Amino acid sequence: MSEMTTEKAFEVLQVERPRLTGKTQADVDGLLAEWKQAELKQTYRKRCRETHPDTGGTEADFKNVQAAYEVLLGLRVRLRLPDDRCPSGHERIPPTAKYCHECGAYYGGDPLIDRLVRSSLTPMTIEYLRRTGRLAAMRAKSPLDPTLVKDIELAQLGQRLGVFI
Repeated sequence: MSEMTTEKAFEVLQVERPRLTGKTQADVDGLLAEWKQAELKQTYRKRCRETHPDTGGTEADFKNVQAAYEVLLGLRVRLRLPDDRCPSGHERIPPTAKYCHECGAYYGGDPLIDRLVRSSLTPMTIEYLRRTGRLAAMRAKSPLDPTLVKDIELAQLGQRLGVFI
């Protein structure tokens, strides 16, 4: 017997994919739970009666229906989080913040800032570089420029020594 996929499970149980629209993951999870309780459970019972070996069905069909139900029962829906949340799901405080207040994730799409964050520079250090104009100087350099690497290393050293306060 082949692996039961979600698409095949929808075909075996003869149910339509649920239409889930919500503003948050919790809304969508609630709609999915309602669908599982109402339509999926009802259809599963109907298909079991049709395919059960005691009512004229085959054991293979009955096992297929059971496997499909288990796949769809475990169905999870992942939404792309709205822009007012960080990749971990925390809300921005305030809404104009560039960093998550809980995990420190950066919201922007600036490759240089992303590189600085990956280099373990704190938001306070990056803000200091911005205020002093060093960030603009770094942005003017090529990403492969060896002097850019030196500038990042100097910023890391300054951060460790506590210069950027």
